Amino acid sequence: MISNDESPSQSPSSNPVAPLYKGKACTNCRRRKIKCDAAKPICGPCTRSRAAFGDCEYSNGWTTTQQLEDKIAFLENRLSELLNPSGVSGSVALYDPFEQSRGQSSVENVPQDLDIIMQPLAGKPFEDLPINLSIVLVHDSLPHIRKLGFFLSIDKFTRSIQVSDYSNLQEGLRPIQPLLNTIYLWGAHFSSSPAYSPDQMSFFLNRAIQSVSSSLSTPGNRDHPQAVIQTIQASVLLANYLFCHGRLLEGRYHVASASSLILSFGLNKLGTAAASTRILLQGDNVDADREATSAMWTVIALSNLWTAVDRLPPDIAYMTEEMGIDMPWPEDIDSSVSNQENEVTTGRTIQKFLNGVSDTAVSNSALYIKSSILYQQATVIGTRYKEEPGSSGMLRSFLSLDALIQKFISNLPPIGQNQNQDESLGGSIRWHDPIRIYTLAHAARIRLYLPFVDFNETSFTQVVESARSIVGVLSSVNTDPDQAQFIDPVLGVSFDSVSVLTVQEIIRYLHR
Repeated sequence: MISNDESPSQSPSSNPVAPLYKGKACTNCRRRKIKCDAAKPICGPCTRSRAAFGDCEYSNGWTTTQQLEDKIAFLENRLSELLNPSGVSGSVALYDPFEQSRGQSSVENVPQDLDIIMQPLAGKPFEDLPINLSIVLVHDSLPHIRKLGFFLSIDKFTRSIQVSDYSNLQEGLRPIQPLLNTIYLWGAHFSSSPAYSPDQMSFFLNRAIQSVSSSLSTPGNRDHPQAVIQTIQASVLLANYLFCHGRLLEGRYHVASASSLILSFGLNKLGTAAASTRILLQGDNVDADREATSAMWTVIALSNLWTAVDRLPPDIAYMTEEMGIDMPWPEDIDSSVSNQENEVTTGRTIQKFLNGVSDTAVSNSALYIKSSILYQQATVIGTRYKEEPGSSGMLRSFLSLDALIQKFISNLPPIGQNQNQDESLGGSIRWHDPIRIYTLAHAARIRLYLPFVDFNETSFTQVVESARSIVGVLSSVNTDPDQAQFIDPVLGVSFDSVSVLTVQEIIRYLHR
C-alpha cells in the first residue's frame, strides 16, 4: 500500500530508469563499469561517491570543468591587461580579443584542440566553438573580410562578439550562430599557420551550411533582433566560399536565399526600408540604415556577377516594377563621412544610371555596384545582339551601353584617391576596391564585344585594348604582399575574361 505522503509517481517500480544509449554514461561510471542515470550536472553514482569519483563529466560535449577553465583563462588574460596596460593609448584600456600578439603556443595547438571537439559538436551547428578557438578564427578572417561581401560594421561586429549572451541589449548583441559559423569557415580557410586538414575544413563547412540553411527557422535566432540582416550576411559569405571552391550551384542557392530575404523585407524600396530596418535592428538610426542599404546592394552585385557567369536571369529582376530598386547608392560602411550630397532618391535608381542620368554617388561601394551592373548588362546585351543581329532596338541598346561603359571608365577617380584607410583592419589600404572597379568595368566592355571577335576586327581590337587596360591597372598598383595572398572571386571573374582574350590573341598570332 502507498502511504499518504508518497505519490504513485514517486514509486520506484512505477518509474523505471530508461536505458541509456551507448556512450551516454559519464566518464566515471564508464570507467568503473557501473550503471549511470546520466543526470546532469552530476549523476546519481557520482553524487553518492563524490570523494572517490571526483568530477562527473560527459564526453559528448564540453564538460563543466572545461568550460570553467576556458572562462578562467579568458578572465586571467583580461586581468593581466588591466594590471599592465602598456602600449595602450588614451585614458581607457579596451580589451581587443583579436590582438595579433596572442600566444603562439595556443595557436599551434588549435588543430589538435579541434580534433577533440569535432565529434561532440558534430550535428550541432548552433553550439558555439570554445572562445579561444573562435577568437583565433575571427582574427584570421578579418584582414580579408571586406573582399568577401561583409557589409556590416566591422567595429560593431568585433565588439558584439565579446558579448557572452543575448540578455543585455544595452551592451549589444552577440551575432547569431550562422554568421559566426561562416566567419569561422573563412578564418580556417585563411589560416596558414597552422593549416587545417580537409576533414577539419569539412567540419567548418558543414556547420556553416546547416546553420545558414535553417537560420530563421531556429527559435533562438528568431528572437534575435538582427536575425534577418545577419542571415543575409551569412548567406553572402557562404555563397562566396562555395563560389571560390567551384560549387556554383550551391553558391547560387544561397545568393537566391539572400535575394529572397531582401525582397521579402522590402529592402529594395525606400518606402518600406525604414520599417524593415526597425524590424531588423530594433531601432531607427544611421548605422542601421547604412547596413540595410549595403546589404541590399551587396546581394545585387553578387547576383549580377554570378548570373552573368552562367548567363541566367538575375535573382532580383531590378528592371521590373515589382523588384525595381528605389534606394540611394551605398556609402562605404566604414566611412565616417558621406560621399553623397543627395541621401534620398526618387526611385528607379538602376534605370536612371543605365539611361545616363548623372548622380553624386562616388563611394567605392557605389562605383563597384555600378560596375557589376554594367558587367551583367553587357553579358545580356552582347549575347542577345549576337542572336538578333538585325534588330535595330538591340543595336541601339548595344551602342548606348558601350557609350555608358566608356563614360563610366573615363569618370573613375585615379587609383589611390578612394583608397581610404580602414582603421578597423589595422589601417590597411583597401587597394582591392579600385582594382575590382576598374577591372569589372573593362571586363564589361570585353563581355559586350566578345561575341563578335571571330568575325569583326574592330570588336577584336576593342576587347584586346580592354584586356590590356586591366593588365595595366594591375601593374600600376603597389599591393601589400600579405593582402595580395587572397584575390576575391570578383577579380577572378574579370581575370577570366582577360585570359580568354589572351588565348584568342595568341591563336590569331600563330595563324597569321
